[in-house]
Amino acid sequence: MNIMNNRGISLIIVLILGLIATLFVALIYKLTASGAKVSGNIIRYETALEAAKSHSLIVQRLLLAYLDGNINELSNNDTVISLRSDVGCLRAKIERPTEEWTNQAYSYRCNSLSNEISGQKFGDVENHWDIKLNAGDYEAFAKIVNTKVIPVTGRSGVALSGVAYSKLSQVDVERVYTIHVVSKSTKFFSRERAWITFVYAVGPSD
Repeated sequence: MNIMNNRGISLIIVLILGLIATLFVALIYKLTASGAKVSGNIIRYETALEAAKSHSLIVQRLLLAYLDGNINELSNNDTVISLRSDVGCLRAKIERPTEEWTNQAYSYRCNSLSNEISGQKFGDVENHWDIKLNAGDYEAFAKIVNTKVIPVTGRSGVALSGVAYSKLSQVDVERVYTIHVVSKSTKFFSRERAWITFVYAVGPSD
């Protein structure tokens, strides 16, 4: 009788240990799968972020090329560059301060200031972009949301380090742009996206 009881107890212990082992393996698998998923998301986001950084540099080159009147620089190797259909509004945003973008006194202007300065959500940039870039598996939408035009004549002693310089030296102003860039993957079923906001200043050359 004691032998049967001992066997029964041993069987119960074996079953309990087997259940614990199964739960432990399942837990390890879940943690591993979750970790792999998180790591994958980080890698994908960093890839989209790198694309956004690269496209931001191209946007800076385009702005400087426009102010220098060098339209040939609008091509950039394998990157397909598109400007918004309302080019007059883009000109206004590049040349004039924000409060003058919709000024009726100019022949080229923007229709809605609220649409042009909106930049709280991805859709604000993707649906109201100024410059669109396609390269490889990514596309980027760039949007100028603020422009400051600052006179620099007579500002002796003011450091302009980090400022790009335009060849249009007859106009002694510094233009400071606040720009949003949203980059996303063009692959099917991919939700990779990244957002960069940067300030870019262009001053007159000596």
